[in-house]
Amino acid sequence: VDHLTALADLSAAFPAPVHIHPLDAAWCFTGRNNLPGFYDAPAKPKSPMVSATEGAVFELAGARWSVIETPGHTPGGICWKLEDDSALFTGDTLFHGTAGRTDLPGGDSRALARSLRKLAALPDGLTIYPGHGDPSTLGYEKKHNYFMAPR
Repeated sequence: VDHLTALADLSAAFPAPVHIHPLDAAWCFTGRNNLPGFYDAPAKPKSPMVSATEGAVFELAGARWSVIETPGHTPGGICWKLEDDSALFTGDTLFHGTAGRTDLPGGDSRALARSLRKLAALPDGLTIYPGHGDPSTLGYEKKHNYFMAPR
């Protein structure tokens, strides 16, 4: 929700497609627990929305990005990985030292645990860029982050 508050204005100023998982598009822009219900702001983007689901690959600025579905914080949570395995943008799934909240509408702690196990299978050298806080490496998080510890 907090990552979308400027979406309407940004998409009007920069008419690039908005890549979003269909489950989050449905949740964020319609229904009882939608973004406008949390904030007094129009959230629907002015530019077209593109479905971003597991395995989809998009090119931006000469780099190829793949989508990894990581539900838990939201039903349609996704991460974006550079295909050269140098960077992983984790949104609110994985942070330096912790993981995303699941106590908000749409959150699911079991789904988040499965998503973190999926991320743990990726190379240790990936630099992670979370939606909040400092970057880290996946290897560091596997070693030091309680939520990434095998159970």
